[in-house]
Amino acid sequence: MAFSPFFVLFFTYLVFQLNKKKWLINELFFFLIPIELTFELFINVGYLIKIGNLEISASDFLFSLLVFLAVYKLLTTRVNRNLIILAILFIYIIIIGLILLACKPVDSGIISYSHNWDFDYYKSLFEPASIKLVQIRMIFMIIAYTPILIFVQNSYPPNFKKEIADTLYSSLNVIYLILMIEFILKNILKSNLFSEIILNIFGKSNSTIYSLLQRGGTYGLQGLAREPSQMAKSLFLATGIFLLLCNNNIQKARKIAIFSIISLIFVRSLIGFASIIIIILMYYIIFKVDRKIIILILLSILIFIIYKNIKSFNYYFDRISVLLKFLSVPQNKWIYFTNQPRIISIIETFRLFMKRPIFGIGYGITYAHSFIATGLVSLGIAGMTVWFKMQLFNRVLQFHHLIILTLIIIFWFINGYIGELYSISSLILILSIGKVHIRSERYKI
Repeated sequence: MAFSPFFVLFFTYLVFQLNKKKWLINELFFFLIPIELTFELFINVGYLIKIGNLEISASDFLFSLLVFLAVYKLLTTRVNRNLIILAILFIYIIIIGLILLACKPVDSGIISYSHNWDFDYYKSLFEPASIKLVQIRMIFMIIAYTPILIFVQNSYPPNFKKEIADTLYSSLNVIYLILMIEFILKNILKSNLFSEIILNIFGKSNSTIYSLLQRGGTYGLQGLAREPSQMAKSLFLATGIFLLLCNNNIQKARKIAIFSIISLIFVRSLIGFASIIIIILMYYIIFKVDRKIIILILLSILIFIIYKNIKSFNYYFDRISVLLKFLSVPQNKWIYFTNQPRIISIIETFRLFMKRPIFGIGYGITYAHSFIATGLVSLGIAGMTVWFKMQLFNRVLQFHHLIILTLIIIFWFINGYIGELYSISSLILILSIGKVHIRSERYKI
């Protein structure tokens, strides 16, 4: 068993926070949710504890603690009957998909979670669809996530969303500072010191940064994520949640939007540029009184940064042109950028989904570089419909809420993986959309 240096910092922080007062179980649960959200979004490198080849992150530890607290409280709490029915139905759909897989497997080879689309597709390393250890872990995660979802949807306190917004505001400011330090070290000092610091704090693991990552003549920012695209995803989710929960605090929202957009530009990921567009659209929808100001500010920043970095932007133009060329020529067997395997993973996964559109081909059997495609092939239309109903439970959506939800689904179409099904960030993001419908006591058990 091994512990990273971060282990000491993590538990010192927890003990300090928990010793401030005597906690009721539900208070402790909702106190830990914002902390778990921050760790899930922004610390994706290294490990907290390593047991053999098993690496347990701080997020994994907090997730397990939240599951225990949620189950304990649900045993003594009145719960909305319809929410329980949806959760049971969701688990039944997963079981049905796996039974169908065992009785009659799909007749196409798949790229499993133990393989990599980026290379194995071109080597034709397809294999029959089957249940492996990695799928058992994912099944455990989605079942464990269910009590968290039920308890949050059923019992969150009135100040819960404000606490989420305040925590994310502080976390984002810390991340901006980390990214600024990383930018100076990588692009001005041309040093790999940032990666070395990460290794020394969070430990060496498969998810740890080992070297600089150069793109288009400059180095993409990764923060405490595995890669730039992971950093882009985290910045988008955190920014989106904050904009939805900041209670129309225009000053803070404007600051977060601007700094996130600047950070996403220097992350140097196509996912990051897609995130910029969606963030601008979300801001435009949410903050009507600030539309002209934010558009002028954002355009000014974009023009300035593009002017200062025009040479590196050829890198992205090359990626787009090569991708279009790749899609127009049949039977390509080469990789120039990661766009090709990612778009192919989405196309091929949708083809598998069309073979069993109702219940999918089996939960966690294969994946794409797309949460929507992976969710559909794993759960089918039935499973994804129930999942969205659980996430949006007891919420009333107006037209502008539907637009925001559509933008989020577009982001999930081009990014994400099956872990979004049981992530706290997905739960909080969708929980932030719309208005709460008044609950009726007669539907509680």
